[in-house]
Amino acid sequence: MQECVMIFIDGANLFHGCNNYKKGYKLDLLKLRDELTAGRKLVDVHHYGAIPAKSSERFAGQKRFLDMLRYNGFKVSAIPLKTHRVTVKCEYCGMENQTTEQVEKGVDIALATDLISFAMDNQYDTAIIVSGDYDYFRAIEEVQRRGKRVEIAYFLNEGISEEFIQFADKFVSLNSIADKISKE
Repeated sequence: MQECVMIFIDGANLFHGCNNYKKGYKLDLLKLRDELTAGRKLVDVHHYGAIPAKSSERFAGQKRFLDMLRYNGFKVSAIPLKTHRVTVKCEYCGMENQTTEQVEKGVDIALATDLISFAMDNQYDTAIIVSGDYDYFRAIEEVQRRGKRVEIAYFLNEGISEEFIQFADKFVSLNSIADKISKE
């Protein structure tokens, strides 16, 4: 029987990993999907990320990107960015000002929930998590406890700890396949 694989991509974490790997490095998610699947049966590929408000100048570009993923069969979870009030203090004069910033909230929880839910429903044999975020370690342990394999794919030494890598049944260094998965 062929191994069934499901891929879970933490979009923001992967974006930052690409930037840390090499300035200007652009990754092709379709090539990444194909490379990680490597002859196994792909059940689904999930992409998790945040989307700015419609009024934002970044909305149109992000929507086009997410629509392209959907068109290519990705299951997209796009959670709206949350507005968060912050106080900024001038280090020179000590004056404080209130401002707002957009923050990503709920993306990690959405990925972890799906990872566990799909394992409980026996929808995959192996989960591939594309992220260096240590926050997933408890979800990984739960999935493995249920007899599933977990692979982690990320850039080595670019925001991933050795401890997190050791949670995986297999680690795929994106550094070693960077040329194969880059946008040309």
